[in-house]
Amino acid sequence: MTGLFKSASIRWSAFLFSFIVACNSLCAQNTEQLYKATSDTLLTRFNHIQEHPWLTDEVNADNTAIVAALENFLKQKDAFDFRFDLGKNLSDIVSADKKLRIISWTLPPHFGVYRCYGFVLYKNPKTKNTSVFKLKAAEEKTENTERKSFNHLNWQSCVYYNLIQKKNKGKMYYTLLGWSGNDGITTKKIIDVLTFSTKGEPVFGAPVFLMKKEKWQRIIFEYSPQATMYLNYDEQKKMILFDHLAPNDPVNTGRFQYYGPDFSVDGLKWKKGMWMLTEDVDAKNKD
Repeated sequence: MTGLFKSASIRWSAFLFSFIVACNSLCAQNTEQLYKATSDTLLTRFNHIQEHPWLTDEVNADNTAIVAALENFLKQKDAFDFRFDLGKNLSDIVSADKKLRIISWTLPPHFGVYRCYGFVLYKNPKTKNTSVFKLKAAEEKTENTERKSFNHLNWQSCVYYNLIQKKNKGKMYYTLLGWSGNDGITTKKIIDVLTFSTKGEPVFGAPVFLMKKEKWQRIIFEYSPQATMYLNYDEQKKMILFDHLAPNDPVNTGRFQYYGPDFSVDGLKWKKGMWMLTEDVDAKNKD
C-alpha cells in the first residue's frame, strides 16, 4: 500500500506540475494576444487623434477607448512586462529596479488648455503584488504647488519622459521629469518625485529639493511656448541639468509667457537624500 500510495502521489505531483505549466503557458498566450489587440487599438486611436489639432468629440471618444483598453490590459497578472512603443503618442517608462512603471500621454488642447492622462503600476516589495493606479488630473489649479504633495486622484498632470531612481535611509525616491502644454499661454516642465505610502499608494511630491536653503516638494518651470527648454538627467555628471529661465526684458519679470533660456545652465545633484541646487554648471556637452 505504501508503494502504491507513493506511486500515486508521484503521478499526481507530475500531473499537477504539468497542469500548472499548461495554465501558465495559456495565460501567457492570452496576455500576448490581449497585448497585441491593445497595441493595435492604441495605435489606431492615437492616429485618429493626431488628425485633430484641437480637442473634439471624436478625440474624446478615441481617448475613452484608449483608457478602457489600457485599464483592461493592465489588470492582467503579468501585464507589467509588456510595454508599448508608440513614439511620441505615449510615454511608457520603467524604473531601474523594475518596480515602477508609468504610462502617460496628452491630448490636443481645448481652448488652449492641455490635459494629460496616465497610469502608475507598482510592484509592492512587501506584498509582491502589482497595483494599478489610474491617474486623475486635478480639476482646479492649486496655489504653491511646489510646497504640496498630491495623490493619484489629484495629479499635477504632465507627460513623463525620464525617471531617476534614488534611495535614502531605506526609502526609494523616484524622480520624474515631465512636460505639460499647460494653457497655451505658457508651457511647463516639471521635476517631481514619487514615493509610496505604507499602504503602497502613490504620493507625488516630497521635500527633497533644496533650493537656496528652502525645501520644495517639486520644481515647476514655466516659460513661453515659443521657447525650447532643456531638462534632463546627465549620466556622466550624475546631475539633473536644466536651462536657466529669465524674462526677455526685466519689465516682464513674473510674466512667464515672456520667459526663456538665458544661455546659462543650472543643475541638481543628489547628496545626503536631497536634490541640491548648483548654479552655472559647465554643461557645454549637454544633449
